[in-house]
Amino acid sequence: MKLVTNKKIVNDLLAEVLLEYNILEANPFAGGEKEEGGGEEAGGDAEAEGGKEDKKADAKPKEGGDELSIKFNQSAVKKYNTNTDWKASEAPVKKITKKGIEVDVAGNNVLVNFDDITESANKFFSKSLKEAEEKLDAEDKKQIKDLEAEMGAVAKEIGSAFDSAQDKIEQEVEEMPEKELNEALGATAIVGFILALPKLVEITTKAVSKLVKLIKKYTKADPPKTEEEQAKWAAKIIDFTHKWHKVYIKAFYYMFKFSGLYKKAGIKDEATKMKVAKMFYYTVVAGLAVSAGIGAIGAFKAGMSQAAHGGEFALGTFEGIMASIKGEEIAEFLGEMGVSTAEVAAEA
Repeated sequence: MKLVTNKKIVNDLLAEVLLEYNILEANPFAGGEKEEGGGEEAGGDAEAEGGKEDKKADAKPKEGGDELSIKFNQSAVKKYNTNTDWKASEAPVKKITKKGIEVDVAGNNVLVNFDDITESANKFFSKSLKEAEEKLDAEDKKQIKDLEAEMGAVAKEIGSAFDSAQDKIEQEVEEMPEKELNEALGATAIVGFILALPKLVEITTKAVSKLVKLIKKYTKADPPKTEEEQAKWAAKIIDFTHKWHKVYIKAFYYMFKFSGLYKKAGIKDEATKMKVAKMFYYTVVAGLAVSAGIGAIGAFKAGMSQAAHGGEFALGTFEGIMASIKGEEIAEFLGEMGVSTAEVAAEA
């Protein structure tokens, strides 16, 4: 069998790989979205200038025990910490926050932005992952494993169903009225546009409804009612979706691309195309959250610190969608998944 390569397809795929790196959670803790305290200001030239200063740093963490230290760019970190009367490029970790990692430098609490961690970042992330997994009991692990396996099966089902129904979906797209979606699009506009494609909605919601049923099976006997219980279930959702989230986003991207949806919506920019796919994926995740009885974004803010893969969850994108779950378009879409938003309160 002779392998025939198409240069344009290869170039498109390479472009998509680069897009995925830049858009989909490139920062393992910030979900690909910049947080206050460091940001771009703390990188670039500052990192280069900080190189020599780091080597001269005289404050070193104490050795011994199981204490975890991280190395960081001293010059960059000093830019966003008010107390700069210290010298160090390595220090023991005190705690992790949404904005970064808090370390102890000679008695000073210093915030280190994730972008400014240097060579020990992998060690830190690996240990954080291990600690989060150790906190799970046997039943939690079983539920996450089962849901993760089901999510993989659902992904394959969606892909297969799209292959079979592509001609029908293309026809539905062709019959849609022209409607341009600009870069400021939100979840409501995206889902509303997609709802005009009944076949696409059908193959997505029919498959995902199997995940919904499994979640409801687990939560029926012991529904999460308290904030702590809801945060625990939010952490489970973050963890079982982690392995497959990029697969789903890429699948939705190609479904929209090959069906002609992007063209019909007037979306030409690749970053915006990926943004649409990402928002649609997180709309599906919102449905999973509601099926578990979670309507408050606060549960996911708390759950991120408990989840083994909390840092790769795009909280900013998800928060915008959760704020819109009571809207007609999203409520209708989730209803097709077998989820009712009437039973939960969308809170901050």
